[in-house]
Amino acid sequence: MLFGCSPKCEQTKSEGVERSPNSRPPLALEEKRKRGTLRADRLPSNGLTEVPRLRISEGSPQPPKHLEATGRAFWGVVFSGNDWLWAGVDDTLVALTAELLDEREVLKDLANGDPENTRLRSALGAFDKWAAAGFSDSGIG
Repeated sequence: MLFGCSPKCEQTKSEGVERSPNSRPPLALEEKRKRGTLRADRLPSNGLTEVPRLRISEGSPQPPKHLEATGRAFWGVVFSGNDWLWAGVDDTLVALTAELLDEREVLKDLANGDPENTRLRSALGAFDKWAAAGFSDSGIG
């Protein structure tokens, strides 16, 4: 075939991918920024603006007052030196995750306090499965 796409190229077109089968997959904007290869003239012109990121020099934001020890520890680990977090977006998600970890800790203490209660053990297992599925869907875990 002299002109046109090969059958493999046609397959990638039918999957909605506008690249040849031998080309590299596109990089995320964060990866380009990290490498120093992000160019403003190649950004999408869809009118979206980037949410400002937290700066390491600003330090970590204060955790919500209602968090317990496990949630506060998680908050401290996540915000220690991470410049990939977005102000006003990720801090909310981190707070929700910290609250879930606090709730898991309470459920774990209840299950350990009453080892004969299979409902508590089952609830703890279901909670862990649910949390693991949520993390894998988000790309974290």
